[in-house]
Amino acid sequence: MLGVVVRRVAIGVPVIIGVSAIIFFVLRVLPGNPVQVITQGAPTTPGERHDIIVEFGLNKPIFSQYLSFLGNAVRGRFGISFATRQPVMGEIGSQAMATVELAVAAMLMTVLLGVGLGVVSALLRDTWVDATIRALSLLGSSMPIIWTGPLLILIFSFTLRLFPANGSGTLSELVLPALSIALVTSGVIIRLVRSSMLEVLGLEFVTALRAKGVPEAWIWLRHILRNALVPAVTLLGVQLGGLLSGAVIAETVFGRQGLGSLLVNGIDEKDYPMVQAIVLIVATAYVAINIVVDVSYAYLDPRVRTQLAR
Repeated sequence: MLGVVVRRVAIGVPVIIGVSAIIFFVLRVLPGNPVQVITQGAPTTPGERHDIIVEFGLNKPIFSQYLSFLGNAVRGRFGISFATRQPVMGEIGSQAMATVELAVAAMLMTVLLGVGLGVVSALLRDTWVDATIRALSLLGSSMPIIWTGPLLILIFSFTLRLFPANGSGTLSELVLPALSIALVTSGVIIRLVRSSMLEVLGLEFVTALRAKGVPEAWIWLRHILRNALVPAVTLLGVQLGGLLSGAVIAETVFGRQGLGSLLVNGIDEKDYPMVQAIVLIVATAYVAINIVVDVSYAYLDPRVRTQLAR
């Protein structure tokens, strides 16, 4: 098991370095002057602009700036925000929990909708319920959050008045943003769980269990569902990227505080340190969770556990 973790980390580190290089150099070619962001548009003399450039290390060669950024990032130092003149990690720390809450809520909704409706669709295969669930899953996965978000606001906030349209801090304000993300990410999970369960249902060991008189409910819960969840767990790990990127959009649509709003504002204001830090933290979290997903295979699938032991 330790060898799997080491191999996945060895693969993940170059990915994180590649992401850091891409975001660092792409920000430098975007139009805009970071000095104007730092000074907030106030009139400055050439001497003052030179001092600012030197203070933030913008006078160094770009590759030297990147190596300095990478070295500081390894130590958890991301510098000072151009826009607020406050430590970047302090700004991120004050907003990170809101994004974590949204991502966790969206993941829970994705699992409940994806696995729950996928199981129901498999149990009631070839019925009108099955057809309806498959149609809704296809519709949900085809709609972007920027469309489902306003639609949910229109239905549940303005028409039914069940949940607030914007804001953050309460459970009711978390429901619609999380649901807007889950509607997009759960569609694929529903279809995968359904197809996986039907595939496992046709295997010989299921017939053998029935021949031994094992109760049907136990066969479905203990054997069919457990085997069908292996590919679903894989996809859930991949879908995490959709949850993180969806959180950025959902926070903007629903007016929530979080890393998404910080990232959007940072890009708009050419706040290099802020954007670099958020993208690198999200990329690291994405790689780390995929390592956890890979390791979880061994628990869900005995065949993987045997292979790893060899």
